[in-house]
Amino acid sequence: MATDFSRTLSLLRQEKGVSQRKAAAELGISQALLSHYENGIREPGLAFVTRACDYYHVSADYLLGRTLSRDGSIIEAGDVYDSSGEKGSLRGSIMATLQKKLVVNTAGVLFDQLGKTGSREAVTAAGDYLSGALYSLLRQLYRRGGISRREACRLLLFSNNCGPAFILGVAGLGCFGSLRAGVLLWGVHILAALVIALALPRQAAEPSERPGSVPARPPLVPALIAAVRDAAGTMVYICGFVVFFLVLLRVMGRVTGLSHPVLSGAVELTQGILALPHTRRGFVWAAGLLGWGGLSVHGQSAAVLSGTDLPMGPYLAAKAAHAAVSVLLAWPVSMCL
Repeated sequence: MATDFSRTLSLLRQEKGVSQRKAAAELGISQALLSHYENGIREPGLAFVTRACDYYHVSADYLLGRTLSRDGSIIEAGDVYDSSGEKGSLRGSIMATLQKKLVVNTAGVLFDQLGKTGSREAVTAAGDYLSGALYSLLRQLYRRGGISRREACRLLLFSNNCGPAFILGVAGLGCFGSLRAGVLLWGVHILAALVIALALPRQAAEPSERPGSVPARPPLVPALIAAVRDAAGTMVYICGFVVFFLVLLRVMGRVTGLSHPVLSGAVELTQGILALPHTRRGFVWAAGLLGWGGLSVHGQSAAVLSGTDLPMGPYLAAKAAHAAVSVLLAWPVSMCL
């Protein structure tokens, strides 16, 4: 709690644009004591927490890191777009339609409950897992001849994007304390991905590249075992890369003394996003980092796509382009904050 409280207290003061001396005087404490609070050296009493909430116009839950909403409210399910009500949006077998509805509804309930917990770590873990699952789906589709190699490469260049739950919850509410900022970041993120998709050259697949006939459906039990094994392996990949790059960031910080949020975000996205300042420049950097995704995510993608002949070089170049386009789009959008 002390870490969340001290960080939030310091960021609120910086956002308010007041010096530590002035804030301490208006809060009725010494500058040294406020410095201890902001650096997590000491924990405050209830009287100070109450004064700080009134001074910065936030709820106690937000100040203590128990919620992502400044006024302590909860984002209701009606505030999030629900695609399950669409009709005629999916073409194909009845089984595919049923599975799509099941996954969409389950994911909606999952993120609704995760949002109520106020845990950024839980939201991030769920988003990472689902992203890995989508990559597994792309790999299976490619292996089974559902799409050609060229089509798979093209999809890989612009379809690996941050989910709205992560952008709205972690980037918007968690970093900037504003759902509006999260919505703007999500819009910039999707628009930049569309720009990348439209900029890619369209080439007709060669006859040898066209998908062949889909293999016969395997028996239920072997298919279930293979699906569970693949999902478990994906989860191990994700956890392994997250832990590796978090340790790498800690070592780099101690050895080099560099701890800039952009450098951290380029390696592990969540750490960098949460350390950005609450300014227009911070908003622009956040858009760029979301477009890039972080080396941790790229490592997870490489692990999931292992065993295929899909190249990672064009993918990394496309993510760098996504980051650049996001920065260009975010600068004028930041004036809407």
